[in-house]
Amino acid sequence: MKNYDNILSKKVLITGHTGFKGGWLSFFLKNLDCKIYGISDIENDGIYKLTNVSSLYESEFFLDLNKTSVDELIETVNKIEPEIVFHFAAQSLVKTAIKKPYETIETNAIGTLKVLDAVNNCNSVEQITIATTDKVYKTPNIQNQEIDELLGYEFYSASKVAAENFIKAFQNNFQRENLNILTVRSGNVIGGGDRAADRIVTDIVNNILKEKDLKIRNLKHIRPWTYILDSLNGYLLATNYCIEKSKNEVFNLNSEINNQFDVEYVLSKFKDLHEFDFIVKNSEEEKLKEVTTLIIDSTKAKNLLGWEAKVELDEIIKLIYDWEIHHSKNKHNDYSFEEVERFLNK
Repeated sequence: MKNYDNILSKKVLITGHTGFKGGWLSFFLKNLDCKIYGISDIENDGIYKLTNVSSLYESEFFLDLNKTSVDELIETVNKIEPEIVFHFAAQSLVKTAIKKPYETIETNAIGTLKVLDAVNNCNSVEQITIATTDKVYKTPNIQNQEIDELLGYEFYSASKVAAENFIKAFQNNFQRENLNILTVRSGNVIGGGDRAADRIVTDIVNNILKEKDLKIRNLKHIRPWTYILDSLNGYLLATNYCIEKSKNEVFNLNSEINNQFDVEYVLSKFKDLHEFDFIVKNSEEEKLKEVTTLIIDSTKAKNLLGWEAKVELDEIIKLIYDWEIHHSKNKHNDYSFEEVERFLNK
């Protein structure tokens, strides 16, 4: 576990621990013998409930960051005394952001600032790792590097650009000397247990398990499909690097091996495993400001961390299908621990 030696056996706090990434990170961190704590607003469906993630935690705190004062958040974080914080709590859906722009900005931008303030006022914390998105770049149709200009074209990406601006302002004005701040830009992460609305894999799973209508809006859109454990491995390697080097950093995480496949290909591979029908929907969704191809450059992560996505899309789809079929009948967490162990042993 040399690549994670600055994380092993640490006290770790995850915001958004009941979500998709937070749930899988919980399994990863328990494999690293960490003591983990969580802050979320609600108990989410998906991996959290299907695998009893709650049992992995030393303590859980259910707080709505939009309604919680900074003082209350500072008190909670100091009660935990974590050494590392992963800030995953977010409103992560483009369509929801259009319907609820104020709430999205409050959650993603002001919420990030609140968490930074709380962490800054807890001396036990040496590292905070913040998830933003690959959708923050001004020119989204090129292979952007971390130094490229940021701009949001719809409210979700705008809220994440605002969060990044707040992070930079915080670093320039308030950040204490013995705290490292890491920003990770990643997107289109897929795996078992995701139940966020308006996501392609969630919709396919709901169709397979619950026979719900499957409506697809952009068959030809290409995304950097990234296996959840590949993505989290990048988060952990970058976190370990920042602790080791005692520095702030920004990293892109892009799945180079999977970034040439469109939505139609994903559908075809799921259909190889389970026959289903879908409808191509061309209504109000066409108004969403989404690029046809979204690819970012993760050369920096490859050079500094030795990170690159390893799991190919066909295998990811099989892993998702098997995970979901298993958990449609079994609600224990052995299966997910085994998936993490297999990944680490590759």
